[in-house]
Amino acid sequence: MRLHTLPVGTEAASGRHNLRGPIGRISARVLPRHGETALASARRIVPIVLDLLTPQRVVDIGCSGGAWLAIFREHGVEDILGLDGVWIDEDQLKIPRQCFHRADLQQPLEIEGEFDLALSLEVAEHLPPARAEGFIAELAALAPVVLFSAAIPFQGGHRHVNEQWPHYWARHFKSHRFEAIDIIRSQVWND
Repeated sequence: MRLHTLPVGTEAASGRHNLRGPIGRISARVLPRHGETALASARRIVPIVLDLLTPQRVVDIGCSGGAWLAIFREHGVEDILGLDGVWIDEDQLKIPRQCFHRADLQQPLEIEGEFDLALSLEVAEHLPPARAEGFIAELAALAPVVLFSAAIPFQGGHRHVNEQWPHYWARHFKSHRFEAIDIIRSQVWND
């Protein structure tokens, strides 16, 4: 059985991951404040994840500046890869540049290599509903465990075009033999 957690609340350096596809564009108005919030969240949640599993390779789809990957590196995970769009200022990355690749997440991802853990946190709601099934299939193919969260209806946010209740995403993951395990939210809910 393949598992993923829902919701939350490297070979990249060696060049063994090959990424192909068009590059997309999305506004970066929210990225400066997002970076510090992401770091704070990652500092709280990554140790919980590492109590549950011991990933050696981690990929973050929609990594923004790489805050989550940076915290995994602080905890000893060296093999990391982050993907996001052209709006990311590489001078602001919190991870080595060789661990970051530009990708248009609205297009199918083509990543060679397998990971122990895939992250996609607060990304899926920015993709059109027609992309949901393929996006989840791609996450499921990357790793046996996927740490996933997405905005729920009425949450609101910049360019949210597919806010869904968790069961919507769980159903997509289930079609790839993943089971939703909600074991982190209760530990961080009041933070």
